Amino acid sequence: MTVFVLGISVCPAFAESSVNIPVHHWAYDALDTLAINGLADSCGLTTKPITRMDAARMIETAIYRIQDKKVEFSPFNENRISRLEDMLDKLIKEFRPELLELGVTSAAENDAPAKNLRFKLADPIYTQSIYANVKKTGDMLYENQRGLHLKDGLNYKMRIAGWVEYDNFLAIALEPAIKFAKDTKDFYIETGYVKLSYWNIEIEAGRDTLWWGPGYHGSMLLSDNTYPLDLVKIKSAHPFMLPWEKLGKWNVDFFVAQLDKKRDYPRANLGGLRLECAPYDRLTLGFSRTAIFGGEGRPHLGVKNYWDIFWARGELSQDVSKNASNQLSSVDFKLNIFDNLQFYGEWAGEDKFAPWENESPGFLAGLFVSDLFNMRSLDYRMEYARNDAAWYTHGIYTTGYKYKGNIIGHHMGGDAQDLFMRISRNFSENQDYFESFTLGGEFDYEQHGRTLAYPEDKYEVAIDGIFYLSGSKSARLMLKRQEYRNFENVSGTKAYNNIFEAEANIKF
Repeated sequence: MTVFVLGISVCPAFAESSVNIPVHHWAYDALDTLAINGLADSCGLTTKPITRMDAARMIETAIYRIQDKKVEFSPFNENRISRLEDMLDKLIKEFRPELLELGVTSAAENDAPAKNLRFKLADPIYTQSIYANVKKTGDMLYENQRGLHLKDGLNYKMRIAGWVEYDNFLAIALEPAIKFAKDTKDFYIETGYVKLSYWNIEIEAGRDTLWWGPGYHGSMLLSDNTYPLDLVKIKSAHPFMLPWEKLGKWNVDFFVAQLDKKRDYPRANLGGLRLECAPYDRLTLGFSRTAIFGGEGRPHLGVKNYWDIFWARGELSQDVSKNASNQLSSVDFKLNIFDNLQFYGEWAGEDKFAPWENESPGFLAGLFVSDLFNMRSLDYRMEYARNDAAWYTHGIYTTGYKYKGNIIGHHMGGDAQDLFMRISRNFSENQDYFESFTLGGEFDYEQHGRTLAYPEDKYEVAIDGIFYLSGSKSARLMLKRQEYRNFENVSGTKAYNNIFEAEANIKF
C-alpha cells in the first residue's frame, strides 16, 4: 500500500469524480489503438473499468501530441492517419463534456460551457435478443456477458443506464435490467454504485464489474464472466507519478466484495489488489492479487490476517480452524511496437505469492495487429490461454473461485486451454443516417478437462456485423455455431449449439 499512499501525496491536483465506462464499451478499443500509435498513454487500460474522465485525459493527450507534432507518421500511412482522425473525432464527440471540464477548447461546440452538474437518464438503452438452439447442452453460460445464461429458444434482455455527476466529487450510476427466457423472467439491478472523489482518492460502493489484465477474450483473475460484484473499491482517481519519475505513471486498485450465500461458506469475501505502471509510453506492467476469505463458519479476521492474505502467508494450511484463504496472483504486460503491433501476456499462479513458484501456473498470451497489410481498419487478434487442474479449486473453499456458480476469472475454467482468433474490418460510409459498419469473424477452440482420459473439445465459429448509425446509435448482428466432442468428458459424445444474436444501443 506504500505506492497508494505515495500516489495520494504526490498528486498535483484534485480529482474529478466520474462514472465508469462499461467493460466492453467501444471506447476501450479506440483508446488502445491511439496508444498503439503513440498518441495516448496506455496506463489504466489494463485495469477496467476506467472512468469517463480517464478516457477524456487520454484523448486530451492525443490532441496535444498531434498539435505539438510530437508524433509523426510516414506519408505512406495515409490509411492509418485517416482512421486515427475518424477515431479521434468519434471519441471527442462521445466525451465532449469531460473534455470541456478539462479545458480542451477544441472540443467545444458553439462555445458550450462546462457544467457542475451532468446527468443522463438513458445512456444508453441496451437491448439484446438471442435465439439459442441449445437442446443438446441444456442451459449454458454465455461467456463474458455478466453471468448471462442462455435457455433453449428466445432469450431477451434490456438494460437502461442512468447516471449523475456533481461538482467533481460525487458520481451516481444505476443500470436496471430485465430478462425474459423460457418459463422465466427477472427484473434486477445489474450495476449501480455511488462514488466519492477527493484529491486523488476514489471510493466506490455498490455493484460493478471488474476486468484486470490485458486479455481481450478472457482474464486469469478477474473478468465479467460472472455477475457484477457487490463491492467497496478504493483506487487512485487517475494515474500518478512517483517521486522517482523514471518509474512512469502508476494506478492502484483495491476492493473487497461479498460473494453469494449458496456456497460452502456463505457470504465469503473476495478481495483484490492491483498495481499498474507504465515505465515507458509503449509498455504497461501490472501485478494483481486476489483472495477468497472469511464467510459464515470461518474464523473472525483481524488486521494482521488481511496482511497475511495479500502476502500469501499461511495459504497452504488446510486446517479449517485457521485463517486459510483461496489466493491467486498474476503479473502481466502490454507492449506496443511498430505503430500497429501489440504483444501482451499474463502469467498467473494459485496458492503462492510469486506465480513462477507454483507448480501449476496459468498463462495468457496475445497478439494484436491493426491496419493489417496497411489496409485501413483491418484488424487481427490471436489469444491463447492455459491452466492446470488446480486452478479455480481449493481444499477448504470447495465451491471454488466462483460467484453465483460462475468462474470469476477466465471463462474456460480450470484444467483447460483456449485459442481465440478474430479478424475484422471497419468500413466508413458517412451518410446522413449511417456512419460506418464493422464486419468480423471469429474462431475459438477450447479444451476442458485436458488432463482427463477424454478431454472435451469445443469448436466455435462466428460472424458478426456492427452498424454505427448517426446520433450515437448502433446495432449488432451475430451468428454463432458451436460443436462439442467428448461432451462432458464422455467418449464419443457430441453436441451442437446454434446462436443468433441481435443487439441495439440507443443514446439520447
